[in-house]
Amino acid sequence: MAFSTEWEDQYQQGKQLAVWPWSHVVSMVMRYSQIKQKPCKILEVGCGAGANLPFFMSHSEQVFAVDGSATIIDKLRASYPSIAHNLQVADFCEALPFIQKFDVIVDRAASTHNDLASIKRFLALAKSSLTNDGVLVIADWFSTDYSDQQFGEALANDPYTKHNFSQGTFKGLGKVHFFDLAHIQSLTEGFEILHLEHVVHTLHSEQERTTASWNVVLGKA
Repeated sequence: MAFSTEWEDQYQQGKQLAVWPWSHVVSMVMRYSQIKQKPCKILEVGCGAGANLPFFMSHSEQVFAVDGSATIIDKLRASYPSIAHNLQVADFCEALPFIQKFDVIVDRAASTHNDLASIKRFLALAKSSLTNDGVLVIADWFSTDYSDQQFGEALANDPYTKHNFSQGTFKGLGKVHFFDLAHIQSLTEGFEILHLEHVVHTLHSEQERTTASWNVVLGKA
């Protein structure tokens, strides 16, 4: 399994447990999917502590999620018993444990914590798992403009992926892949780009730094 053990360590230590729905996930799902028009099957990959699950469950009875961490999936099954059988431990860059296709697949800052080869496999797997009019909603593909990327070491033959961060946001979180516009356009050639947004924030409190990420919505071409 390519899933980073650093994330299992984070969850076992009670870290990375955000539990509020991410606003950009909500807005993109509501705008670009058919969730308001029909019952939709929704899958979140790398769901973490399940911040988005209450939002999905308020609109659908067919909500599924995967994460590589058994610790976090056990917690979610206890918190959401009505969908416990739809919550599975899996490496979403290798295979999904579901045979059905989905109207909405959501990736919020999940695939970005992988190397290039794994991200390519994820995109191919997601495309094959979408219904014909389904959408892949990607929130927070970290940007090359993110100032904390400077603290990581680039992988050999994979300059967009860094690891061994000495400090900053990504310290202790394993691999992180950073994207620029040309890179995204190349990776998503097999999709129709419905939405592409670059969000940059400069923080002036304490030590000045820039956070930057891409929000993307992809449909089948």
